[in-house]
Amino acid sequence: MGLFDKLAGWLGLKKEVNVLCLGLDNSGKTTIINKLKPCNAQAQDIVPTIGFSIEKFKTSSLSFTVFDMSGQGRYRNLWEHYYKEGQAIIFVIDSADKLRMVVAKEELDTLLNHPDIKHRRIPILFFANKMDVRDALSSVKVSQLLCLENIKDKPWHICATDALKGEGLPEGVDWLQVSLPFFNPYLRVPGIMMLLSKSLSDKCSVSWGMTEKSSHGCGSSGFESFTDQRKLNRTTGATMTIHVEGLVAIAIFYLLILFVGIWAAWKNKHSGEAEGTDRSETIMVGGRDIGLFVGGFTMTATWVGGGYINGTAEYVYLPDFGLAWAQAPFGYALSLVVGGLFFAKPMRSRGYVTMLDPFQQMYGKRMGGLLFIPALMGEIFWSAAILSALGATLSVIVDINIKMSVVISALIAIFYTLVGGLYSVAYTDVVQLFCIFLGLWISVPFALTNPAVSDITVTAVKHVYQSPWRGSIRKGDTWVWIDNFCLLMLGGIPWQVYFQRVLSASSATYAQVLSFLAAFGCLVMAVPSVLIGAIGASTDWNQTTYGAIPPREREQADMILPIVLQHLCPPFVSFFGLGAVSAAVMSSADSSILSASSMFARNIYQLAFRQSASDREIVWVMRITIFVFGGLATVMALVTGTVYGLWYLSSDLVYVIIFPQLLSVLFVKGTNTYGSVAGYVFGMLLRIGGGEPYLRLPPFIYYPGWITEDRIHPITGEIEEIVIQKFPFKTVSMVASFLGNVGFSYLAKYLFESGKISHKYDFLDAVVSKHSGEIMDKTTLVTRGNNIGLSEMASVKPRLSVTLAAAFTRRDTLPAETVEEEEEESSPDSSRHDEE
Repeated sequence: MGLFDKLAGWLGLKKEVNVLCLGLDNSGKTTIINKLKPCNAQAQDIVPTIGFSIEKFKTSSLSFTVFDMSGQGRYRNLWEHYYKEGQAIIFVIDSADKLRMVVAKEELDTLLNHPDIKHRRIPILFFANKMDVRDALSSVKVSQLLCLENIKDKPWHICATDALKGEGLPEGVDWLQVSLPFFNPYLRVPGIMMLLSKSLSDKCSVSWGMTEKSSHGCGSSGFESFTDQRKLNRTTGATMTIHVEGLVAIAIFYLLILFVGIWAAWKNKHSGEAEGTDRSETIMVGGRDIGLFVGGFTMTATWVGGGYINGTAEYVYLPDFGLAWAQAPFGYALSLVVGGLFFAKPMRSRGYVTMLDPFQQMYGKRMGGLLFIPALMGEIFWSAAILSALGATLSVIVDINIKMSVVISALIAIFYTLVGGLYSVAYTDVVQLFCIFLGLWISVPFALTNPAVSDITVTAVKHVYQSPWRGSIRKGDTWVWIDNFCLLMLGGIPWQVYFQRVLSASSATYAQVLSFLAAFGCLVMAVPSVLIGAIGASTDWNQTTYGAIPPREREQADMILPIVLQHLCPPFVSFFGLGAVSAAVMSSADSSILSASSMFARNIYQLAFRQSASDREIVWVMRITIFVFGGLATVMALVTGTVYGLWYLSSDLVYVIIFPQLLSVLFVKGTNTYGSVAGYVFGMLLRIGGGEPYLRLPPFIYYPGWITEDRIHPITGEIEEIVIQKFPFKTVSMVASFLGNVGFSYLAKYLFESGKISHKYDFLDAVVSKHSGEIMDKTTLVTRGNNIGLSEMASVKPRLSVTLAAAFTRRDTLPAETVEEEEEESSPDSSRHDEE
């Protein structure tokens, strides 16, 4: 038991699971349950169960309550009374009882068609028991006789077992544990790193399942049968060897990234001191001296990570999607181009430190705090999603507890971010991209030359093993495609992780160049993922160790990248690729954590509450919030099954709320706080009104073209009717938010300035702020007398900047005497007088 699991036990956090143990009489149900209990609690004599009995056993993370139901014919009608209570099913088959295999199949069919089971995504673990008996059927044969391949809407797994010796039982329970939806939130989330694959299927025999796109079964490396102890030992030994190789690969890459992060922090610990730059600003934007080489890599790493490469491969592989729906490479590349052309220069030239600075400058500290909410949600939920998927990956490759792998990954990322800030993030991004690039490109040639792989240029346009991987866009999905593409292209701009890199550039021109380089990098980094997806679509899986059933039919399309690496490449190549990708994804979470802490420390703590805070105080606030936000993301990754749905919704809110606000504050003259509030409300209502199926959030606005579909909920497993919006409502919400901001801003300006509404009702001090005593709080990012040091014009040496008031004051709203006074203070004569 790991340290984290012990702690969970001490705190009483272990989940309790009700499991039904079913099967015909004399199949070995009671013996199996008895063997799963601790040695000191096992019964010496096993007697047939009459009616049912209740037993308990525990694993490191879960507490199981097992209803051992009698399999005798006269008691089988009792089974259905406990279906509603069951959260999982163990179905035991006597592999040596060939005559009653038909009876077992009839009982299984009755079970699967019962109303309390039929519409639930309940995991089913089959134990093909009594493998020690001579002439026992193999688990493959048992699965064929029971027609398990017809189970399409539930995750299932079959293990060959010998209950008397306990062989095969722990592996089956391991699968059952990670297949419970509340325990494993990593199951089937499109586009996020899903690397669950080899471990359990190496130990057990067969598993597949699920055609519903929202869920899947556990992976299998082919059909195996543990018909004797020698084969079991040989298989187990091979598994342990692979896990040692995986452990070494992961350890090397993790240590490399940790070393680079600490080295970067040490190398730049005195950066900015000679120019007088604050330490807090150095942590946030790296002293504004990130070079072209490192800057290009870290800008590319803004979006290129585990989700990017795995999601691209998945969508190229999926028959219903293909390359036409792999929008991330082109969408994010265009996002960087648009950002470089229109947003990088004004943001960098004005010397902002975070993305929220212009909002607080134009709309005031309160509105800046309101805009901080969706920005923070997006960063935290993204970090949690990354850590969630990464934990699942490591638990399989290295065979360690999922929770422990999440905690280890988070601690490493938090540690070097804590000590090095943006410098550590930037330099580890260089390692991250090298890891991904080398790991995948080393694997691609081996996969392409595998005998099971057909010519991908042929399968791109012709149906060989599945529909062409080039893909197509159906007429009815055109608007959905456009909506998603706009979300990627425009919604990828208003993120602190992007502007963190922009504002760290040594000049505005440099920031633009880095954006363009990163756009090219996004396309280049997508090439191996596209090829791997195409390879998956061009493979005769019956010729591989994976098995005859292709990944798409087992609902493992989201794992196509690791499946190709593992089954089409030599072991040392596959584990190098998986190790590199895993370490790279761990590095992806750091920038989001730093972004969230930067915005909080500066825009909330410093500018909204403690404008007199010292630089040392801000640095400590940043360090504390890095740890707090990193810890929050880790906890969410461990205990929240809806973390992906929350990230989907929050990223949409960033698009429909923050992007139009950014357009208004940078390019539309005259917008004010009233318009900003109106745009915020419009965007939120229109987006949330469209619903979010993953969070079971029903719509209250039905946009044109909506339809209903029956889907299996990825968390509860229940079949439910959901509304699918075919209308591009996200982009429409964004446009409405922008128009609402502009419209209400000018309306408020007209009403107050024309005297239609008295100046005293300008409670936000947004239009007639010259009559407010808090003008400096509204129109500047600092108050007079504070030394927060936001530099103008992105100069490399901030001491050459013009004065703070001249840089950030809305001069059209200041009283005339204030303007004259500040011009006098910023004049050359005044500067020479001060020096004298």
